[in-house]
Amino acid sequence: MSIDYTPGPLLDAARNTPTALWNDSADPDELRQSISFGGVGATCNPTIAYTCINQRKDVWLPASPSSPRRCPRPPSPRSAGRSCAR
Repeated sequence: MSIDYTPGPLLDAARNTPTALWNDSADPDELRQSISFGGVGATCNPTIAYTCINQRKDVWLPASPSSPRRCPRPPSPRSAGRSCAR
């Protein structure tokens, strides 16, 4: 994924101060925009996650009930952020 940075006060703060911008969302488009402003990551609560999943089922849910996501083994800290194979 390539990010084009957006000039402005948030990016300036992220680059020139110890400020760390975290986005409070699980929406991929919002996260992409936050990273362009200098964001370093995301955090969200169960309500935000539930709302995002319902709004972006095409991203977060399997394509069909006949192709559920399966993880061959429990996720490890190294695999954080990666999705399981379909």
